[in-house]
Amino acid sequence: MATPHLSWRASEHRAPATGRAAARSEDWPHRHEEAVVQAEARRLALTLAPYRVLPKDALARVAGASHWHEGSFDRALAAAIRSGMIDRLPGGFLRDGGPPRTAQH
Repeated sequence: MATPHLSWRASEHRAPATGRAAARSEDWPHRHEEAVVQAEARRLALTLAPYRVLPKDALARVAGASHWHEGSFDRALAAAIRSGMIDRLPGGFLRDGGPPRTAQH
């Protein structure tokens, strides 16, 4: 009786991720962190909207920032200001930036 022919195929072997796949897996923590910051920025903007203007410490209080991870409030606020969701005013006040702005090409 003949023995079955066994061959090794490169397509059956899974090598460690390289190139784009490796870059995607290495970027994952950064992309996740950025998504969290953007979600928190939207949360701050939604929290501020009914008040229109609040001091920074009042926004932190009404948003429940004392329960957030250390530094999360400041990162989210910076992102909200950069994106125009929140405007910084003199004297430590913050103003609702209005409806979300879309990128212009």
